[in-house]
Amino acid sequence: MFNILFSFIATASERVYVASNQHTNLFMNLDRLIAHEHAGFIWLIIAVLFLFFEIGTPGLFFFVAFALGSVCAGVAAFLGFALLVQCMVALISSLLIFFLFKTWLFVENHAAERTNVDALVGSHGIVTVCIEPRKPGRVKIRSEQWPAHVQDGTSLQTGTHVEVVKVRGNRVIVQGLKK
Repeated sequence: MFNILFSFIATASERVYVASNQHTNLFMNLDRLIAHEHAGFIWLIIAVLFLFFEIGTPGLFFFVAFALGSVCAGVAAFLGFALLVQCMVALISSLLIFFLFKTWLFVENHAAERTNVDALVGSHGIVTVCIEPRKPGRVKIRSEQWPAHVQDGTSLQTGTHVEVVKVRGNRVIVQGLKK
């Protein structure tokens, strides 16, 4: 039983060793293929390509992180590091820059000013056409007429002061104000 277990472990560790050597050999072959004096320029060209991708996808700032990671890898190449190290620098710096951008650039402003129809929520108005439970009426809000429904299904008579609860399409949902 122990012989089977030990032979299985030895075979598995031998496969892992061979696989890791194959990956190392791949990077060594690529390292020999690319002349060291040109590797930094290749990384800078890759950075420019990522910037062109970023121009094609405005507002995301996704490819900028990879462009800056490629610049970091280019610096590593100009300093004479091996291709494997350059790739690791590109990957790690790209991920680090991406998460820094995500935390510092994309901070949501929850107290942002509401615009368009979203700014109507919380506004007060006056009923100009009677609002029935199944029949919309009209409400005057900030000198504009809006089709309106009542939130709780009651009737509101002309002249009743209301507050906008939400906007659904081009209609406002209102509730009567207590006097």
